[in-house]
Amino acid sequence: MGTTDIGTTNIGTTNIGTTNIGTTDIGTTESRVAGVGHSPRSIGWFWGLAAGVCSYGGLQLYAIAIAQGPSYLVAPIFATNSLVVAFGSLLLYREKLTRLQAVALLLLLAGLLLVRA
Repeated sequence: MGTTDIGTTNIGTTNIGTTNIGTTDIGTTESRVAGVGHSPRSIGWFWGLAAGVCSYGGLQLYAIAIAQGPSYLVAPIFATNSLVVAFGSLLLYREKLTRLQAVALLLLLAGLLLVRA
């Protein structure tokens, strides 16, 4: 009676072996991290492809802007693409800027305004 209750039912199969550690806890965590039903490799391919398409589209728009507008105005604006990343991290991830970063961001914006004027 003692061997059957403790050995097989309580410790062996149900609590430790299959349900808690093996299938339920680890499987659910992995699917939350990787996305439902997708492997990390396929997610990496997806985001890599999306980044490549956006990069290609940006360069095509840059070529059109250079062909139609003055290069002294288009090139500095294109060079400030890091502003999008900085503002995105401020808005989406609520990151804090150091004083040096804030000064650099303000100088970059001031430079853009001077070039445009």
